[in-house]
Amino acid sequence: MAKTGQAKSVLPYIQRLLEDEFVQEQLRNAVDGARAAYGRARRQRGEAVDDKRLYGNLRQAASSTRNLTRALRPAKPKPKRRVRKLAAVALAIGGCAWLTMRLQRLAGRPQQD
Repeated sequence: MAKTGQAKSVLPYIQRLLEDEFVQEQLRNAVDGARAAYGRARRQRGEAVDDKRLYGNLRQAASSTRNLTRALRPAKPKPKRRVRKLAAVALAIGGCAWLTMRLQRLAGRPQQD
């Protein structure tokens, strides 16, 4: 039962990964940067610590990974704006009350012809 729940929670991320071109591009950039950094570090061995291209590749991979996780993050829900709704309802009720009192006053007066 727990495995199906985990699978269902991962489904939206997989769907975004398959459909969103920006997410695919960021994943591709992250993998390319990590692969280039690994290859460079492997060739350089002890001298890799001072290699600026290696750090550039790592920076590219890290920033693409950060952009990827930001793109996959679910959107924040919009605020409900309860105060505005309450103010609109109060204004409508007040307007109805004013109109009712106004009409009652007019109905109580004799007509002048």
